[in-house]
Amino acid sequence: MRLLLWPTFAASLLLGSSLLNAAPPGPDLRLDDLAFPPAEGDTTVKLRKAGDGTFRLSIAGTVDWTGPADYPVTVKLVRPVLGPGYVDESVARVILEDTPTFELVAVVAPGTYTLRTDPSPELLESMPSEVPERERMPYWGVIGPRLTVRPNGRMHVDLFDRSGAGKLLLVGVMQGLEPQSDEPLEEAPVLRWDPVDGATHYGLRWFSLDAVTGKAVATEQNLVTTDTEYPFPVELTPGNSYQWDVEAYSDHPNRVFLAPIARSGGWFTAAGGEPSEDFEFQGPPWPTYRTAVLGVRLEPARSPAMVELWGGKETDVRVDAVFPDSPAALAGFFAGDRIVSIDRVPVEGLAHLQTLLGERQPGDVVRVEVEREERRLVLRPKLMAPPESD
Repeated sequence: MRLLLWPTFAASLLLGSSLLNAAPPGPDLRLDDLAFPPAEGDTTVKLRKAGDGTFRLSIAGTVDWTGPADYPVTVKLVRPVLGPGYVDESVARVILEDTPTFELVAVVAPGTYTLRTDPSPELLESMPSEVPERERMPYWGVIGPRLTVRPNGRMHVDLFDRSGAGKLLLVGVMQGLEPQSDEPLEEAPVLRWDPVDGATHYGLRWFSLDAVTGKAVATEQNLVTTDTEYPFPVELTPGNSYQWDVEAYSDHPNRVFLAPIARSGGWFTAAGGEPSEDFEFQGPPWPTYRTAVLGVRLEPARSPAMVELWGGKETDVRVDAVFPDSPAALAGFFAGDRIVSIDRVPVEGLAHLQTLLGERQPGDVVRVEVEREERRLVLRPKLMAPPESD
């Protein structure tokens, strides 16, 4: 079993000089001007048409480090791609050699996009090759604002941070995590990590993979501690596998999972049982057991701190991204939709949604009620089979 990192990106789109020369001056979106919570009207941008069904998008912003600046670094505009695993595809990128400011230009179709920062390959390649890549990563890229482009060219901007909302962070990688092992454990372990300079508290979350059913069960807990260790909070199920993540924070506890200064994760397996092979890991926020595919990526479960900040309920399930050409895209789902019910059964959290969809088969048409901008809508996607590996 291996630790999941955030997805890598399969492709990049190089923009022709004709597009750049024809574009009027000035970015469509200045990240540094954004604030949380946004003022009325700050979250919608009208994009200029670039071609049939596409639009020109230019973004200006700044990259922040949680420690000393270290170049080069890459800023990418990415969109989700539905494949054997959930990955993101790079639509446009810029490499920063010696300055934190950037402007990125892309041609985009309707869909969901996010900005990301990542250490550039050149930076990793400059480090000693005998050191494992994970230990050579000085920073962990962070997802920035979510951008939803509608067919009419209007782009909605979702912010997830109350401080420096428009900036992109590069977050330090935590060290000394235990356990990170495939060796079966007889008892629930104590999770440990090295202290992070400047951290005032740490946030933890975890999920398990059921050895009998093969289903990935997402936790809906966001645990907080000021220590550098934490007893695993549940009794182990024989044969199950577990992954846990920890993030370090330097300010108020209500910032858990909003703006970390460092992060990392570990994994372990409980002794006993016969592990099922009928599951696969997915990208963030949690894995999804897939007998039939809807084609959305979901936001993480909301902690009490998130509910206080954003409203809603801890059991709310919201769409983070819609995969192009998926059943959800064809049925009219948008990022930000809250999934209210499946076939008239109220959805009570991420794990419950996984259970409801796990009972369906490819080709089933499901009645999905969603809430969008204070309106209730009924969508009827026809589920598809999971994409096959190459």
